[in-house]
Amino acid sequence: MKIPTYLKERYAKKGKFGLAGDIVFILLILVMLIPSWRRDVGSLLVKPFMRSPSATIEEKIPLLQSDFEMTFISLDKHRFQLSDFTEKPIFLTWWATWCHHCVAELSQLQQLSNNSSSDAHILILTNEDPAHVKQFLESRGYSIPIYVVTGYNGGNLNANSLPTSFVIDKSGTIVYKKTGATKWGSDEFGLFLRGL
Repeated sequence: MKIPTYLKERYAKKGKFGLAGDIVFILLILVMLIPSWRRDVGSLLVKPFMRSPSATIEEKIPLLQSDFEMTFISLDKHRFQLSDFTEKPIFLTWWATWCHHCVAELSQLQQLSNNSSSDAHILILTNEDPAHVKQFLESRGYSIPIYVVTGYNGGNLNANSLPTSFVIDKSGTIVYKKTGATKWGSDEFGLFLRGL
């Protein structure tokens, strides 16, 4: 039997709901096969479930020397160490362009950066190619500060999943840690961060 004949006979017997189900199934397969579609659709599905973080100190874990020695470069190739940022509270998150949870919280990171960057350092860290990250942000209209990690021997800022975010006070102590897409742009969280 030829494929067109088979399809014609198969769909002649199906009702509207059966056809709609097949179309949805085919679309889901396409979304799963194309990485950029998978990321973008995934981020849309995550957004409604994002919650605001608590604005309280949840833990106190001192940074290790290896944490302070973490090195990274900005997208315009300026080199830094984490120790360069200790005069203000630090919001640090591990992030990637391919991660749909990371992409889902982009607007929240932009809002946090806009509202808090004069009172706190916003450090968004990735291991990806700087040119790719820069193009990705520009194509979506974001101007958040992203840094590419060039050296880190591990410590208390390790992340097993993306995104993982840390809040570090001026004394170099982790006071908050959160995994997953989060509404970082809330006014309550901004006040908490600026008050550390």
